[in-house]
Amino acid sequence: MRSLSIILRIATFFVLLGAGGLAAWGWYCPNSLNMCFLPEGRKFAACPSGEIPRERGKFASDYAQQVDVLVIEAAGLAGAALTVIASLRQIQGTSSPYMLPLAAALLKFPTGALTAFIGVLLIRGAFIPGLSDLDSSAQIVAWAVIFGAGQHLVTRFVDARARETLSDVGRPPADPEPSGARAPRP
Repeated sequence: MRSLSIILRIATFFVLLGAGGLAAWGWYCPNSLNMCFLPEGRKFAACPSGEIPRERGKFASDYAQQVDVLVIEAAGLAGAALTVIASLRQIQGTSSPYMLPLAAALLKFPTGALTAFIGVLLIRGAFIPGLSDLDSSAQIVAWAVIFGAGQHLVTRFVDARARETLSDVGRPPADPEPSGARAPRP
């Protein structure tokens, strides 16, 4: 139980580090992590931080703002928070000092920020058919919330492992051989 708790805390740290690194990268090089869309027939560029009037000859990356990645990650964090709140009804108390349910829940927050970023990036890259151009900043943020909540698809395996580990506490270790199948001693 202790080792799983440590693994979850280390994983949370590294996922948080990754989300923070992307946010810093987006802040200092907003053009390289472009989250803006140029909807057909519209007179504005749709970015997570807001709509910006379009100018001829400019690309979507020309409209990128420093806060765009932060907005996406914050929306993903909000989506992840919704799944954490929903999963609180399944958390059981434990006498263990390792707080596995809390460690598993904390992993969801930075994972939600990352899945939101990756999801919007996939839409931006036209990887998801039918979602090539989002029309407004509200749509971009809404998709980020959905992708942030979608982190549950990734972290549900962690939740299952934590529940399994908690249920195994106090049980005697399994006998590797059935008692009637032991080989005679020489």
